[in-house]
Amino acid sequence: MQEGITIERVINTKIVGVTRKNEDGTSRQELIAECYEGEELFLEREPDNEHDPNAISVWNEHWEQLGYINKDLASRLAPQMDKGMRVACFVTAVTGGYDDKSYGCNIKLILDPEEGDNKFINESKPNSFVYPINNKPINNKETAMDVTNTNQDTRIHVVKDSIPQQQNTGVTKKTTEKTKFSCLGCGCLVFIIAIIILILVAII
Repeated sequence: MQEGITIERVINTKIVGVTRKNEDGTSRQELIAECYEGEELFLEREPDNEHDPNAISVWNEHWEQLGYINKDLASRLAPQMDKGMRVACFVTAVTGGYDDKSYGCNIKLILDPEEGDNKFINESKPNSFVYPINNKPINNKETAMDVTNTNQDTRIHVVKDSIPQQQNTGVTKKTTEKTKFSCLGCGCLVFIIAIIILILVAII
């Protein structure tokens, strides 16, 4: 943390301005309805905002705006962000959405996230942090390994499944060959019996 900061490092708050539409016409309500617990959001300073020079907007990973940080909190965060303080932001809950209530979005802010914090750096986004919701850490590296292992398991299953098929094919082939031999044996026996009968008839 930077010296002189007087606010807590972990802040639970909510996004404001969620019922308004964005300049491109997209509905913030529809965007928030698709948010989920633990989702990483992004903050952007708007020093040229005509309504509030301390304005801090909140965006999802597709850079679609969800709303703003409330004015009071923004007035304390903005000066620190302008000095280079990083702020990680994550969804803790999506509220409302029933009985015609508007959707709301609760978020957790982590100021100047550090290596020693209970979180992991997202390797795909060097400046991105994944915060553990409900004390359940999310390690992207481990997740990637799990996906790899899953793929390997799938390939193993495919190989294992293919072996019995090959064995079954061999068994079927052997069974067919035995059937052929049995038929040939029966045919020879009938032929011999027929010849014996003909000889006996000729003698008599």
